[in-house]
Amino acid sequence: MMRSKNSLECIIKSLPTWLMIIPLAVLNGALRDFALHPLLGWYALPVSGVLLCGMIVLLAWLRVPRFGNCGLRQLVLVGVVWAVLAVIFECLLGVALNRPWVDLAAAYDLRSGNLWLLVVVCAGFAPWLAAKMRGIV
Repeated sequence: MMRSKNSLECIIKSLPTWLMIIPLAVLNGALRDFALHPLLGWYALPVSGVLLCGMIVLLAWLRVPRFGNCGLRQLVLVGVVWAVLAVIFECLLGVALNRPWVDLAAAYDLRSGNLWLLVVVCAGFAPWLAAKMRGIV
């Protein structure tokens, strides 16, 4: 039986994949603003959230073998790190763009159609789900 890596190794191996989510999110936002919004109006925001979740899971599915021999516990921890990093990145970006905190917090209100909270949760589950879909765990 092969010994699984320690948690820190798995997290470090997963960070390049998490960084790849940033350009996916930017492209998703451009798609939403320039294509989906003119076609779907208000519905563009939730559709965009679902699309980004799909892209994150697909990316994780493609990249999870590169994380090495990470077990269930390590993959869950990687997911927690990814979710926390997503929230931190969003906050830092909002501060850099001089957006009010109330606007940043509004992104977590599902009633507005913004599925950012779902995206954060999806990022949290993506490493484990991808490994499960591949039969790694």
